[in-house]
Amino acid sequence: MGIYISRPFLFFKKLKKLKRGSEKLARNNGHHHKNLTEEEMQNIKCPYCGADTVFVDDSIVYGQSFGMIYLCKNYPECDAHVGVHKGTNVPKGRLANKELREYKKVVHSIVDNFWRDGIMTRREFYAWMAKQMQMPEEEAHVAMFDVEQCQKAIRIFEENKELDIPVSALNNMFKKYFAYSKIHYDLLGEYECEFMFKMKNMLAKGITPTKSQQYYSFKCYKMLMARVNQVEYGNAAA
Repeated sequence: MGIYISRPFLFFKKLKKLKRGSEKLARNNGHHHKNLTEEEMQNIKCPYCGADTVFVDDSIVYGQSFGMIYLCKNYPECDAHVGVHKGTNVPKGRLANKELREYKKVVHSIVDNFWRDGIMTRREFYAWMAKQMQMPEEEAHVAMFDVEQCQKAIRIFEENKELDIPVSALNNMFKKYFAYSKIHYDLLGEYECEFMFKMKNMLAKGITPTKSQQYYSFKCYKMLMARVNQVEYGNAAA
């Protein structure tokens, strides 16, 4: 007797996510973060008030435990903190106050679509982002951004209509758009679908869409993905 899956699209999407997670874990095991020494931990200062930091469980901040953080010693007057890589005492980036944390959430909501859905690998994306932001690749990580860099990223990836997306990423984006559209055709806007089909045909003929066309293509892709997530995960949570 075969196994009946009531919602195959959601099942295989979650299965793919689990696979990506295991691949990420395997990569991390090969590039283990070396724990900081006591002296290095003591050298982590708050960039806002200059105070020392304490290495504590984040239940102090969130009311329940999600892991360890470096927290400004002047908390709660100064609420700067940063999480660590799982199983280590290595900070994921710089300490951030509430303003910076909110900016980082916005940046992640914009740029993560490029790599999370497989349009690019994460490594390819960060190399491309470094080029777009004209900064060294090792510094082009949202965890390391300050407020000004977050604002710059928002201008480039959300407001700039001259994005120069790699052709391979464009091809992946169109493939995923039309794969989702076959399942969720009821979520498509007529103009959006016609525009994306035209761009896909241009690429097939070896014609690279203009930068503004690339920008609107990504906008259309993001709109469809937002609707798909609302239907899939919204219904799943209901």
